[in-house]
Amino acid sequence: SEGVLPGDLHFHPGGVIPVNSIMASMNPAIQTLGYGGDFNIGVALIEDTRKAVQAGFHHQLIETIRDPRMTATQVLELSAQMQRHLAPILGRMQTEMLEPIIERVFAIEERAGRLPPAPEAIANLKIRIDYVSPVARAQQTSDAKAIMSFTDYIINVSQVNAEIMDIANMDDGARKVGEALGVPKTMLRDSRAVKLRRDAAAQLAAEEQEQQQLIAATDQVAKLAKSMPQQVQAG
Repeated sequence: SEGVLPGDLHFHPGGVIPVNSIMASMNPAIQTLGYGGDFNIGVALIEDTRKAVQAGFHHQLIETIRDPRMTATQVLELSAQMQRHLAPILGRMQTEMLEPIIERVFAIEERAGRLPPAPEAIANLKIRIDYVSPVARAQQTSDAKAIMSFTDYIINVSQVNAEIMDIANMDDGARKVGEALGVPKTMLRDSRAVKLRRDAAAQLAAEEQEQQQLIAATDQVAKLAKSMPQQVQAG
């Protein structure tokens, strides 16, 4: 441009370009070009990419399950839905990656003598790996949901026919639901502890019933004792 004075041109931000004011008034000097662009388009593209990544990892479903306002039934339903989405991925991950790694590490530690000898009862058995992560527990929620639905059905039918309760193993069902929900092991009593508690409760109930029968018999004897002198005097 004729309005620019000879010299070095500075195109970096804040650079100063000297111009001839007289020539610049007739022929504009170097100036910015109007491109009519919108910087927000970059933000929109980034947001679209972010949503695509979150959708690939089922982010919205996981965040919904964390909602504290949800009931246990809603959590089980969403967990079952998440299981259907993630089952193919998790199945291959566990079978092709995690299980070989865990078995390899276990074998190395066993050969190195850093593991105690296995009890005779399980010495020749194959290792079965149970995963306890939140995602692994979500895979078990289908059983928990089925147990809860079956329990509701049994309770409703028992109002008409009480004998139907005999076919349901409530103890085993409660344990399965607790394991699926990730309940701590210390909260679930073993079968022996449950039997001891029930035997103690049954013994206490029998003693109370025996005591009530003894009180009733004592009252009957007292009533007979009061009536006997009246019968002798009347005779």
